[in-house]
Amino acid sequence: LKAIYDMVIVDSSPLLPVTDGLHLARQADGVVLAVLQGRSRLPQVREAAARLRKLGVRVLGLVVNGVSHK
Repeated sequence: LKAIYDMVIVDSSPLLPVTDGLHLARQADGVVLAVLQGRSRLPQVREAAARLRKLGVRVLGLVVNGVSHK
């Protein structure tokens, strides 16, 4: 798909309880972590990022979902 498209985005399962996302991440140029405000905890987010880095996966950033629009 890289030959056809400028960017391919793949949504995956959570990284900590299931290893599928880690296997997919190894095939990607980079990963953006998605976290849920009020639910995701910083130690788990750090652990997910550490697992990706340990595999040599580039962590590009973070998206926070569940933020109110007030």
